[in-house]
Amino acid sequence: MKAIWLALCLPSVFVKSAKLSRSASPRLQHDSSQATAFARLSSKNAVAQKLRKSHKDANACPDNQFPPVNVTVQGVGYLDDILSGDILGQLQTNLAGHPDWEIGKPWTLSMVADSVEREMDRKFGFAGGEGFNVFMVKKARVGQKITVTDKVKTLAGSTRLEYRGQDPITLEGAIHLTEICLRPMTCDAFFQQHKKECLDDDLWKRKLNPEQVTGHTRSMCCEQMKCAEEAPCAPATMYNKRPDYDTAFGSKPDQCCVPKVCSKDLCDSTLWEPKPGNVLGSTKDECCTPRDCDDYKCSAKYVKKSKRHGQDGSPLLLQGSTDSECCEPISCKHIDCEATDEWKTNESAKVGASLEDCCIPQFCKQHSCEPATKWEPKPKAILGSSNPSCCTPKMCKEFKCDAGFELRIRKEQMWSDEIAKRVQDRDEQRIQFLQKTMEAQSQPSEDKITEDVIDQKIESKEWRLPQNPDVSPLFNREKELEQVKNYITNPFDFANKDGLFNLLGTSGMKGIGKTQLLLNSLELVKNVSNTKAIYFTFNRQGDLKDRFHESFSKGNRYDTAFGHALLTACGASLAAVEACDFDKCLDVIRGLVCADVAERLVIFIDELGLLDAYEKEPVVVPLLQSLMRQMDKQKGKLVFVFSHLLEEMLKRGATDASGRKIDGIPLVALATDIWRTNPDFSEWAEAARKHSGIHQLLLSCAGHPRCLFEGLKVVEDLCKSPPQTATALDRARQQVINECKFDGMEYTLEENMLMRWFSPLEQMNETALDRAGLLVRVKTGLGKETASFLHPLVLSWWAQKNKKSSRLATHLCHAYEFDAELAEGSEKRMEGLMFHYEAVLRIALEGKPIALNKFYTTDYIGMKFKTMPVLVAAPPTGGRKMVEFVKDFVEIDAVIKLLEEGVTVVSQKQSEEGVEYLTPWQLNDAEGKLVVACVQCKFVNDKVPWSNVKKHMHSAVGALKTKKIEFFPVIYATPDQGAIQESTYNDGVYFNEVSIFKFTSKLGILRLHTEKLGKSLQKEVPVLAGAVIGGRGLLGSTHDECCEKKSCHDWKCSDPTKWVQQADESSLGVERHGWSDEECCTPLMCSTIDCVPESLWAPKSAEELEGLLGSTSKQCCNPRWCKDYTCTGDIPAENVTSTKWYKKVDTNHFKFRGSTDEECCHPKYCSEYTTEFPSKYRRKPEDLQGKPRLGSTEAECYDELKCSDYCCKDKALQLKEDAAQLLGSTDQECCEKPG
Repeated sequence: MKAIWLALCLPSVFVKSAKLSRSASPRLQHDSSQATAFARLSSKNAVAQKLRKSHKDANACPDNQFPPVNVTVQGVGYLDDILSGDILGQLQTNLAGHPDWEIGKPWTLSMVADSVEREMDRKFGFAGGEGFNVFMVKKARVGQKITVTDKVKTLAGSTRLEYRGQDPITLEGAIHLTEICLRPMTCDAFFQQHKKECLDDDLWKRKLNPEQVTGHTRSMCCEQMKCAEEAPCAPATMYNKRPDYDTAFGSKPDQCCVPKVCSKDLCDSTLWEPKPGNVLGSTKDECCTPRDCDDYKCSAKYVKKSKRHGQDGSPLLLQGSTDSECCEPISCKHIDCEATDEWKTNESAKVGASLEDCCIPQFCKQHSCEPATKWEPKPKAILGSSNPSCCTPKMCKEFKCDAGFELRIRKEQMWSDEIAKRVQDRDEQRIQFLQKTMEAQSQPSEDKITEDVIDQKIESKEWRLPQNPDVSPLFNREKELEQVKNYITNPFDFANKDGLFNLLGTSGMKGIGKTQLLLNSLELVKNVSNTKAIYFTFNRQGDLKDRFHESFSKGNRYDTAFGHALLTACGASLAAVEACDFDKCLDVIRGLVCADVAERLVIFIDELGLLDAYEKEPVVVPLLQSLMRQMDKQKGKLVFVFSHLLEEMLKRGATDASGRKIDGIPLVALATDIWRTNPDFSEWAEAARKHSGIHQLLLSCAGHPRCLFEGLKVVEDLCKSPPQTATALDRARQQVINECKFDGMEYTLEENMLMRWFSPLEQMNETALDRAGLLVRVKTGLGKETASFLHPLVLSWWAQKNKKSSRLATHLCHAYEFDAELAEGSEKRMEGLMFHYEAVLRIALEGKPIALNKFYTTDYIGMKFKTMPVLVAAPPTGGRKMVEFVKDFVEIDAVIKLLEEGVTVVSQKQSEEGVEYLTPWQLNDAEGKLVVACVQCKFVNDKVPWSNVKKHMHSAVGALKTKKIEFFPVIYATPDQGAIQESTYNDGVYFNEVSIFKFTSKLGILRLHTEKLGKSLQKEVPVLAGAVIGGRGLLGSTHDECCEKKSCHDWKCSDPTKWVQQADESSLGVERHGWSDEECCTPLMCSTIDCVPESLWAPKSAEELEGLLGSTSKQCCNPRWCKDYTCTGDIPAENVTSTKWYKKVDTNHFKFRGSTDEECCHPKYCSEYTTEFPSKYRRKPEDLQGKPRLGSTEAECYDELKCSDYCCKDKALQLKEDAAQLLGSTDQECCEKPG
């Protein structure tokens, strides 16, 4: 029953069919006059204009296959067509004649929609598979522009556009669709889906006018860049065109060109010398540096030429390396040969710079010591022409007078001293004349860390900033980020009454987002004036923890040991670290972030709690107190922000005497059902709506960021193809647990703590669990907390880890295993879940007495059982299992013996009627009389026929009556029933869906809760809503009453990669029936499949594709092998080897696949190449897009360090004249004395 209005423009034609019966349910009727008024008010003019112009411009939608009609939708129900038969036929004819309408090909549907519906949004889409090109029309909105793109899932003859909402559309003129366009996917839509495709690409570029180009692959929407068109071989002095330049593809020199490596012969002259390293070029300017005469030493008879100056007075370069180029001869006129008696002027010598060049030596052997009575030859004298130089005086004081004579009184001694002085003066003058003074600069020593040492280490990159992890956007952490910002920008606001500073620390369990909060805060600091920041972590940056404890063990203070750990992360050697106190460590860190003493330094410390991990003596608290004192000392110029601290540890760091504290930012989990509202999880939310197992998995993540944003990523195939088995779900859950790395949590889950958690008698203090982020809270529909439980994945992880050593863990594991298998058709698994959960509770009781209504926490327990004397659930002793299986309950004596030993007895008989297992209790008295709980499980959705349950129960317990064993029934049932009548439950213990949830919620959210979710539990716990509710049965006992030919709706195509579900043809009143791929599915032909990714797959030939089924590249395409690929830069014909890549080598067991450098070649990273000339080259920064730079030469990996950019450290020096042409970054290379 439906009504469809089709408004045809030019001319307008209306097609009408029967309207929905006015006798339909009142719930489906609307106030037509009210709707009409709303429509007139909101869209009277707009709709009229659209009707006139909707199809006048065909160019607005080239290749449109939709008939030129506007569609008015009203009076339609679920899966009804919204097109009349003739319009649908025209559409099917158009599509049948279009070569691109094939299953698997993407098509785009666009339109403008007006809705006067005020109750709800409406869903539409094409039939086929699970539906495709599905779109939503928002309620009460005019002029909605809708565009969807999807792959075709049905043949042209079965194509239908249908209403896919559950509630009928009854309002007259409810929805109006105009400007409808259906065409093959265009490249602009492809680029919307692949935003980075062919952007920043060296090989591909987007085609022009993509909105007019049909395409859905890279090869269809992009074109390869041709070397001949891009002309990248510039400058021509550095590159030659490769031999196949005219046909080669690429846009960069390494793809299209042969590099010209500088020839050493080019610079082989007295005026030039080669640049160091591997340099590209073919000119002297590119390959050489000038030889500076300042660096040349003139030979003996020459002196440096005078400086030349330009018109502006600046000195000009004097280029060369020979006497003739750099020097001028020295005239002998400057040599005074007569200064001593050792030389005389050589009239014939004109050029010279020494006595030897310009003078004639006077040898003592040619001199005669006269008179002989006063002088005698000096044995070792060589040069001279006088007695003082060549002779030794004969002194009277050494003469012995004859008898009767004495020495004359003369100043003999004075004369002797004078002669000696002259000789000494002459020797000193000679030494001064020949001696040359050299200034020696000693290298700084790490024995004492000075500012010079710090500058040198940072400049040489020996000390460097640690590499930070990747920054991810924060979700729902705006408040915490603002708190960090406020603390950083004004730490004085967080000081105590005496002006002493507080620290700031974040707390929360692993994966809650502490690291990302710090990293986002680090990014935020970049926009804060007069503030610099640095990030350290004790988790990834080397052996920081070991260095801290090693330093502390040597007697250093907490803050000094902390500073030593930070310097270790910066690459400092052990000797350098040990030479620093904390203040010097701060100087180094300030130097690394370029922060002067006037700027505030913020140090983010991640994972600080690891300092206490596995250590006997905790150090974190005294360290925090020590660092607070350092903040006081720096007076607001030093700020610390920490993470990985439990809140109680933050409190222990407070100092009561001073009244200061550590400000804490506890990070709590996100909303338990955040995946419903966050668009990043839209596919998961849709899968959860259809599959309760996935719904339970999402709820088990409990709002934990790492579970949601990283854990689900490793199992994302689940939301695209929901699993058909519990094993697949269980495997996915384990993958999420492994990804979340719960084994690194500081808060240790211990068995005694879990015993208190599960014990029905213990009221556990949840504060510590809450602060550690391990506690999840679920709210009721009234907004009150109704249940809190341990993070389900953490609890499951603990059980798996300890199941071999702990009975508690063993039964927890079994409970989760049975729950994972609980689905339609496997109701029997519920009893396994319940008896293992009971075993967990009994273990946690540790034999303590308990009242039944404290153990069985349900509202539906008979009065006599509420007032029953307390019972004891003593666990078995002597290593006996908590649960034993028997064939059936026939051998009642053996069963009773097991019960008396404290064992829960389970019948293996699948058809056991009335009772599925027996649980033993004992009266808490001297006799300890046995009392048995007879348990029956009903995993149902409809109301339970309680009378039948009672009947079967009474017949099943007859043997216990005979043995005079006291017993009581326990009925675990899951009916969607608001309440159970007292007359029903007064004879025992009964559960419905809501009470079962409350009873078992300490295990977390289970499949038991979601598989047959009813309205009562949805109302009680709204976050559970979304799971599929099971169907209801029919009455009957014959084939005709109970059976019908299976519908193709229920058939799952055997291989979804080769078959796709056919659509029903509701417009013809046809529902497909069958139970095979041929009857219910459409084959997917490989001939229509695109080979993607194109770098890994190549199309098969037409002969190979003939009749071949498939929809994946593996099925339909030929693999591309790396052995056929040449790495970029390799030119075998020219014997040229790439400096950026080297080819991967196949082995006997593995062949590499692909057709790109990334797939077939190993990269040569610049980070792995080190120049031999670190003072002449500076390493280039990494790519701004985060791509590591490739190369293995100075030209690719380094920038030249020009002396013109250098500042001489020695203030007495100035830059050399040719600084712009010289390479260097030291005084020795770039500077000279002025003059």
